[in-house]
Formats: sequence, structure tokens, C-alpha cells
Amino acid sequence: MSGFEPVGRWLWSVLQQLGIEREFRVRRALLSWSQIAGEAVAQAARPLRMEGGTLWVAVKSSAWAQELQFQKETLLERLNAECGIDAFREIRFVVRNPLPDFVPLSPGSGRGGLEGEGSMSEISPEHIELTPEERAALERSVAVIEEPSLRAAIYRARAASLRYEKWRLAMGWRRCERCGEWHTESARLCFICRE
Repeated sequence: MSGFEPVGRWLWSVLQQLGIEREFRVRRALLSWSQIAGEAVAQAARPLRMEGGTLWVAVKSSAWAQELQFQKETLLERLNAECGIDAFREIRFVVRNPLPDFVPLSPGSGRGGLEGEGSMSEISPEHIELTPEERAALERSVAVIEEPSLRAAIYRARAASLRYEKWRLAMGWRRCERCGEWHTESARLCFICRE
């Protein structure tokens, strides 16, 4: 039994080999935004996207932008602690009123990823069905992983990511034609690329 290692250690190794460990850690930290920033700040400021080491955050007003400028170092420390690596180097605040609808919340927080009554009760990423072709492609992508529990964990993670992408499309999100980031506006480019 001494030859066995925890699956978690293997998972991080596979994520590193796939070149997605950093992005996985960043996304995981952003899912905890309301806990990191606090509920009051989370109601007035929402992460938009990560570009390099810079996190772009939408805020309700210039007063909030100024207030959060004073809290920036604390937010960076908390984000990096949650992330487990120093991925966040800078935070830029941009005034967007109204704030974008999407709020990165952790699963089980009691609220969905979109504001508004009933918008998530009708559809959520977990309820998005994958086609047989998509499932077959996922199976092929993990077939090289020899350890069964790790293969199953990677499969579940990739399936969840694919469901989430399909959910965003179903909810009217689109990819920016310049940078490829998701946004909720009707424009071809996200607001950062437009500016």
C-alpha cells in the first residue's frame, strides 16, 4: 500500500502536464470572490476577466472604484492565498453600471450564477446534456491516463467545463472576436478590447 499516492497529487500533476493548472487555480479562486471580497463588495464589484496577471473588476461607481483601490493589496493577498500561487499581480477597476449579470459564485452558495428571479431555475450548467459525440471525444481525450480514478476525475472536470461553455452559449454569452474571452454584451468585442 505504500506505493499509492493521493489522487489529488496526481490531479495537480496532470493539470500541470496539460498546461491548465494555473488557469484552474485562478478560476477556482474567482469562484470564491464573494468570500474573498466580502458580501458588500461582491454586490458592488464583480470580476470580469483575467488577462495575464491582471484581474479586471467591474464596479458600480467611481466611488466604489476609489474605495476598492485602497483595498487592492488585501484583495490581491486573499486571491493569491485562495489560488495557492501568485497568479494575481494587479487589479484594475472599471465602472460598469449596471454591473454584468454573471457573478462567479461557489457551488452550493444558494444563488445561481445569474441574478434575477428564476433565471437559473430554468437552466443550469449541470442540466446541460452532452451529445454522444461530445462524450466520445471526452473519452478519447482521457484515454491516455492510466490511473482509473484520476481518469474519471479528469473526465468529470472536462465534462463540467464543456457543459459550462454550452450553458454560456445558451444564456446568450459570446466570445470576444479579438481576445476570445466570454462576455454578455451584444458587441463583437468585449468592453476591454473596445477600449
